Amino acid sequence: DSSPDRILELQEKYNIDLLQLASPLTGNKHHPAIEFGYDNGAYTINPLSNPNWKPIEKSEMYICKWVVLPDVIGCARATLRMFHLMKKDIPINKRAIVAQDGSENYNDENLSIPFDEIGCLFIGGSTDWKETHGLRLAVYCKENHPHIWVHVGRINTKRRLSLFFDHADSFDGSGLLRFGHLDDLVPRIKELQNSKQFKLNDFMGVI
Repeated sequence: DSSPDRILELQEKYNIDLLQLASPLTGNKHHPAIEFGYDNGAYTINPLSNPNWKPIEKSEMYICKWVVLPDVIGCARATLRMFHLMKKDIPINKRAIVAQDGSENYNDENLSIPFDEIGCLFIGGSTDWKETHGLRLAVYCKENHPHIWVHVGRINTKRRLSLFFDHADSFDGSGLLRFGHLDDLVPRIKELQNSKQFKLNDFMGVI
């Protein structure tokens, strides 16, 4: 979001928790009172070649939840190589690796996610992969590594939101906001939140 103050306006309007996704593509802007994730802008330019990408600087800020290390769209092998190239400069609890096509191969050290070296799993990948293997990877992560934050990129439909809602901590809805679809999605978010709370209370014997 190139207008950080807008986040506060939206939080008040919709009464939902919003984080900010900052990146070099939006001038590295973020509101000083709002937690943010720092993206790498890889869709547009290789972050290693981008002088405006400042992962170390951002990781030192207490309101930074995670820094997305360099990734290669659709390729788990290349993404993992880039992750290991840059990881030493970022604290483990703020490292975010992007899961790409191929990351579901847990037994292949050249493809699998290094869960003991990250604080955030960012579900990326192609659309078909995200909704199948990516979803299963998110479920696996929350069940086996509950301390790791799971973030899902490109959640731009109600159906995709419903798929991931119980298995992720946050999702990227910037496209929904950009194209004016947030009004349509917020009721679904609240519906899912209420349903999740109902299931939790029922499980705990409150109801």
